[in-house]
Amino acid sequence: MIDSRKKTGAHTLASAPTAQNKDDGVHNIVALEVPAVADFVDNIYDFYRHAEKCGRPCKYMDFQADINEEKRSMVADRLIEVHHSFGLMPETLYLTFHIIDQYLSKEKVSGMELPLVGINALLIASKYEESRSQTNIDYGDILCHAYTKEQMLAKEREIMKTLKWKLSVPTQYVFLVCFLKAAMCDKELEHMVFFLAELGLMHYSMITYWPSLAAASAVYAARSTLKKTPLWTETLMHQTGYSEQQLRKCAQQLVIFHSSAAESTLQAVYKKYSSTKFGAVALHPPATELLRSKEVTSFIMTDEERG
Repeated sequence: MIDSRKKTGAHTLASAPTAQNKDDGVHNIVALEVPAVADFVDNIYDFYRHAEKCGRPCKYMDFQADINEEKRSMVADRLIEVHHSFGLMPETLYLTFHIIDQYLSKEKVSGMELPLVGINALLIASKYEESRSQTNIDYGDILCHAYTKEQMLAKEREIMKTLKWKLSVPTQYVFLVCFLKAAMCDKELEHMVFFLAELGLMHYSMITYWPSLAAASAVYAARSTLKKTPLWTETLMHQTGYSEQQLRKCAQQLVIFHSSAAESTLQAVYKKYSSTKFGAVALHPPATELLRSKEVTSFIMTDEERG
């Protein structure tokens, strides 16, 4: 995985302008990567795109008898709150949700057991992604000591066995890093993208989207919210591989989540991004114009439209 950030617990993406390829008008974001791997960045992201299509979580609520979308959202809200309060890396958060959804795709879980799965997923992701010791985090306290240490360890082993110890996966985060560079974003846009992406993590309906599409949709919805023009550029289409039409459905879902965030009983993401630390981007009016239009006017014509 390309390490494009500092270990600070906050988003630290570069926002410097990228070089431009004069032959095709597409900005070259590879120039921003670490020189030692710059020649391989395109190949790395090609691999990510292939890998994301392997082993995606299934629509597991179809066979989960004792949990539902609401219970998942409640656990998600608590995990995002804990993640933020301990200043953990964003990579950890996205891997946590990958672990949860993969596990629930393979194993039936009771409603009482779901919080145990969630906090163990966070623990596993922390061990994998964080550079500092996590011994200062009392996970038992987070769960109000509802489970014993032995239960925690047993569930951790069970999760890892079910996932066959496969944690090196392209989560949505690796695509967000790449696509934000392609967008040549400022801090406000960066915060807005992560706000919408984290709202998406809260909702079970988003698991059907590939991580790259969810990430590109977050960028598109964020640019729409902040009235960026054009909404979608040649560079973004080239780097993400998605046209506006392909992003419309997912972006509309993110806008709906934004529209209801202030009134929701689950407030972790909204409160986090209403703070000045994250530019209070949650307080921006949602891009409801994306919901009113049946079609999105594309800045770039597709090959089919060109005929």
